[in-house]
Amino acid sequence: MKICILMGSPRLNKNTAELCKPFIDELKQQGAEVEYIALHDKKIAPCLGCYYCQTISDEYDCEHEDDMTAIVESILCADVLVFATPIYTWQATPKIKTVMDRMYSLNKFYGGTPRKSLNARQSYALIATCGYDLDYGAGLLDEGIRRWCAHSGAEYLGMYAVRDEDDLASFQTAEAIDGARRFAQSLLKKEAGITSRRYNMLTDFAAVCRFLEATFDADTLNSYLLPHYFEYAHHHSYFDFKNDHRMGLWEKNGNIVGIAAYEMKLGEAHLHATQPFLLPQMLDWAEREISVEKDGKRTLKVWITEKEPQKRDLLKANGYSLVHSEAVTVFRYTNDFIDRPLPKGYKIIDGTQVDYAKLAECYWRGFNHEGEMPADNIEGNKKSSNAPRANKSLMTIIVAPNGEYACALGMWLDEQNGYAYLEPLATVPQHRRKGLATIALTTAMKKTKALGAEYCYGGAGEFYTAIGFETINRRELWQML
Repeated sequence: MKICILMGSPRLNKNTAELCKPFIDELKQQGAEVEYIALHDKKIAPCLGCYYCQTISDEYDCEHEDDMTAIVESILCADVLVFATPIYTWQATPKIKTVMDRMYSLNKFYGGTPRKSLNARQSYALIATCGYDLDYGAGLLDEGIRRWCAHSGAEYLGMYAVRDEDDLASFQTAEAIDGARRFAQSLLKKEAGITSRRYNMLTDFAAVCRFLEATFDADTLNSYLLPHYFEYAHHHSYFDFKNDHRMGLWEKNGNIVGIAAYEMKLGEAHLHATQPFLLPQMLDWAEREISVEKDGKRTLKVWITEKEPQKRDLLKANGYSLVHSEAVTVFRYTNDFIDRPLPKGYKIIDGTQVDYAKLAECYWRGFNHEGEMPADNIEGNKKSSNAPRANKSLMTIIVAPNGEYACALGMWLDEQNGYAYLEPLATVPQHRRKGLATIALTTAMKKTKALGAEYCYGGAGEFYTAIGFETINRRELWQML
């Protein structure tokens, strides 16, 4: 997206220019291309009202031959034009006003030419500094540009104005700087035609899974918000169904372009967007909707990966601190599998033969829970094992000689992106140190290799590295201070 800023102040390093600094910086951080044109030394003659421009039907033209021709070229190449001006007697500076008058040439409404506006596709915005309260000081110009845009068939994206109460210092406050950055974010969002709303699990779950698959990035891992990670969490008995509406979706033309989500419960968030300028808005959403109250104040943790510097910088700028880091590992199927013999009396089955009561007991004890297993765990395992894209033939279970399940795992396959995803894997304590987890995992990985997967995501820890998993990234957990 290209933004053209016309600076109308004759004072190049004072109030209006100072207010533009964080605005421009934020635009560039979000990937926008910015052209900044200071008008103070440009030769721009006033409009003569001669109507010569109306005799030219499909391009800009004027009796004057001056710097306005090049300025118009920049204007027409931009998606958004921003007028930046101090308020002089309730209006823009003479330079800005003259540019607006000369832009009349873009409206072919008179002179017998076909009625059209050459800048109708564009959007406009205003940054203003003034010496009175904002409505009284800048409201007249705000309304004037709104009407000017309506007349041209262009879209007006709004005004950001700050009052001069202490000369330059008024525009260097945290409030003024933050406001300029947020205005930049809002312009990009409006111009992109993106809307945000609450997540509805019943209607949005499948679309989100498709979005996560379609936008999968093997380098950044999208903050480890993998599609099957998302699906597994949604069908887990610990998932907080009561608050799923607190997740947020961002859409353009009905298609998802971003999501702010939690895994199991409120308090920890993942942010993933196809357009980086959405991230600050998504963090705001997460702080408002996904955070939890602790010791009388709101707190939030956000997951990213070490290969997402833009997200890391955003979190640092908003007062977050790194509190945890763990390896992301994969086993590449170009490597040799570790084949271990199955101990005598044990056998391997898949999920098509599963006994859900035994499976639930295996996971309960295998994840070192103490005491008696809750009765509803059985139903919870039925739910997770029958998620829409769960493949029971990939589920791998090792049955002990006494008939109980000694080791079990779930394996997911992303056919679109060519990888397998392990979740979960557990071995009952009395059956450990027999190589059962290695046998089960190798068996499942071989199945996914036969189906086209090229590698498998595993967990962090010594077990995985010992059998050939390698670290490709690190997950990072950042906490609001």
